[in-house]
Amino acid sequence: MWCKCLIAVLFFFPQLSKAQNKKEQFIKAGVIAGINFSQVDGDCFAGYDKFGLNIGATAFIKFHKNWSIGFELDYSQKGSRQDIPPDHSYLPYKIKIDYLDVPLMLSVHDKRNNMFSAGLSYGTLMRHKEFQDGAEIQDDPFLKFKNTDLNFVAGVTFFVWEEKFGFNLRGAYSLIPIRFANCTGVTTRGVYNNYLSVRFLYLFNN
Repeated sequence: MWCKCLIAVLFFFPQLSKAQNKKEQFIKAGVIAGINFSQVDGDCFAGYDKFGLNIGATAFIKFHKNWSIGFELDYSQKGSRQDIPPDHSYLPYKIKIDYLDVPLMLSVHDKRNNMFSAGLSYGTLMRHKEFQDGAEIQDDPFLKFKNTDLNFVAGVTFFVWEEKFGFNLRGAYSLIPIRFANCTGVTTRGVYNNYLSVRFLYLFNN
């Protein structure tokens, strides 16, 4: 289902961009692809060691020469990974959680049209799996992942070819727990998505 939705958006966004006269264009649309480096705060481990895809489509409206508001539709693979340490003090552990994210961003543009952005992202849980020592852990009702996630997001986009091809760096953190914690000392706090993204951006018809 998510794949069909993403394909439809990827088809629609370039048509939206082409529908405008180039001299009058204030809506810009494009596609995004990159990698997430993620961890789950509250799982007893640390480090952005879980890698995953971040792909989707974007559009933004420039309502001033230096300001724009935009949104995206992204398929984002997050989670946590911890390999077995040299002293074998714990077993390898991995969480895989995939979301369909819809960030809403306010951006300021500098004189070279580079973008500095911040906003909120609403995520819908698409699938999840949890592993310990290579074996999948069966769902525990008490530790069930919530169906939605709300993140604060901030990032910067540098355009390297006119205002068409760009390089985006972004960080995001959950504002609400994605489930209860099962790590000693953080039971009441819950666990949170925490990730960094490195992505490439291509805008249509600029």
